[in-house]
Amino acid sequence: MDKILELLEKYRCHLRRGTQSMADFLDSNFQDYINDIRQSIAVEDNLLVGSEMCQMIANCIDEISTNASSIVDVLRLYGNGKIVEASIKAFNIFDILKPQLMQRYSGSHHMDVYYRIRDIGSNLFPLERKELFHIPYNKNYLVGTERYSMPGYPCLYLASQAELAWHECGKPKKFAIAKFSIPQEEENYLKFIDFSEKLMPLKHSFFCWFHNENDKESVMSV
Repeated sequence: MDKILELLEKYRCHLRRGTQSMADFLDSNFQDYINDIRQSIAVEDNLLVGSEMCQMIANCIDEISTNASSIVDVLRLYGNGKIVEASIKAFNIFDILKPQLMQRYSGSHHMDVYYRIRDIGSNLFPLERKELFHIPYNKNYLVGTERYSMPGYPCLYLASQAELAWHECGKPKKFAIAKFSIPQEEENYLKFIDFSEKLMPLKHSFFCWFHNENDKESVMSV
């Protein structure tokens, strides 16, 4: 198997950082990754993907290194309490990375319905539709740091299954649940960043695609 494709198996985004800070953990992983790329793009080591892809990757290494450094800088700024500076830099790097992100559209996947649960418990609230959305912007001071949100920036967290939303909410005994239907009409499609894409299937998909294309060419030439 080509060395470039083997990297897709080696780097599987593990989260075992031990006592390291996230910035130090990612910095170390990024440096290892970039060094491995530099050592894996020789044409003679990648007969499957070929010289064109090797050159394309070689041309992107400096950009990859710059983007990696920027992500680490964001974490270091945030860790040092420079929230505004970290946020500005984060949004800038996100804009740069948009073309590289795995994206899909509503209507192209089976998960067109999502759920949100709120624990009622002792924190009673009126059972109105707006109470099952995210925290209002005029109360953004209540928003803390979560997986995909920063303090002061309300986010709506949804799950693809009601049971999953219940688990994410801490399995409350008493709760309110909302069901969100995503537009499926072409003119109302929503764009999603797909974090579910795994590198191992991508490696095997490339391998199968390459051989299928070769088979097609063989049939056409006959």
